[in-house]
Amino acid sequence: MCRCGQRQPGISTRTERIGPAHSTHAPRAVAPPTIRYEYAGHTALTVFGGATRARYRFAHPGAQVSVDARDGTSLDAVPNLRRVSPRTTQYAPQTP
Repeated sequence: MCRCGQRQPGISTRTERIGPAHSTHAPRAVAPPTIRYEYAGHTALTVFGGATRARYRFAHPGAQVSVDARDGTSLDAVPNLRRVSPRTTQYAPQTP
């Protein structure tokens, strides 16, 4: 007797996955270490970091800006800029 197209008794066609199809945890971006600077001049100031070539804008006297730590050495040499915080530690996410 032909059972074409019909299931045979006792045979399962269920499919299981052994692992997740994709990761449930998105990778987190790691923020680079930063240093905070304050401008003590009389007008506005724009400077470029020596290492990253990033532009940092101090819009008014007393303005504080977070700067990439790699640019710290070059910004230390700029008159009227002073560090208001030491180098911060790099962000490292806690693993459960």
